[in-house]
Amino acid sequence: MPVISAPEGLMRFEGGKKRNTGIVSASVNNRYIFQYAYLTEKRPEEEFRLDTGLNYITFHVEEYGKTIAGTGRLNIIAEEGWERLLDYSAPENQAATFIVLPLYYTPPYQDLDSTQNNIIKSISELAGLKNETIYYHPRGDRQEGSQKIRTGAEIDKSLLRGSTVVGNIKSLTRQVVLAIWDDAVEDGDSISLNINGSWVVQGMPVKKRPQFISVTLDTGVNKIIFIADNEGSIIPNTSMLEIIHGNQRKSYKIDTDLSRNNLVNIEYEMKE
Repeated sequence: MPVISAPEGLMRFEGGKKRNTGIVSASVNNRYIFQYAYLTEKRPEEEFRLDTGLNYITFHVEEYGKTIAGTGRLNIIAEEGWERLLDYSAPENQAATFIVLPLYYTPPYQDLDSTQNNIIKSISELAGLKNETIYYHPRGDRQEGSQKIRTGAEIDKSLLRGSTVVGNIKSLTRQVVLAIWDDAVEDGDSISLNINGSWVVQGMPVKKRPQFISVTLDTGVNKIIFIADNEGSIIPNTSMLEIIHGNQRKSYKIDTDLSRNNLVNIEYEMKE
């Protein structure tokens, strides 16, 4: 994950494509930088500001253009000499509905030299952050002040429902990101997630915009259970799940109800 020491950055949107009618948006930690930009229109550079700690820059597709692979390019300039291109024409991003770029910002310590600051950055990245817009597993103290997890026999009863396995993958990295969103109509669905017997989030509303869960995997098979809290106004409770590990991404359809959970198994083997 890139570690950045300057909080301000620029987004350079490559529009002006006369033959592509796609529409895109971009956000930092769910704050829009620009919204509903047409690929046929050129835009000025947009400034953005990072929060201290982990940040997610998301490049969304609102509507595909005439060619799916041509739906936009966004250049991120985070500090002098550092750039990253978010490109829907790249093979790993074709037909995706969003591209996520994680950036970790930690301010420099004025009294330390560059070598010492680099050590502090690495320690800060590993130590995690207190960002209430992101869910974590294990929770630790990074969600302090956020949602309180309810416990008890009635709550745990939902884990006894039958589970449909929707995916089995082998992760390339111990750290993975889960993105969850409603790809149809936002109809009031909410879900809870349990990983390896621990509750990560309960009663999370499923929204059109992706919500992110940063997961540190255990060695072996990790069981991620998706539990419907309700069925919204349109039965059943559905959402899209994307698992991002390393430079790989895999999507699954989550389809649950009040009698049936969904299960994804993620296997991770620690490299010696």
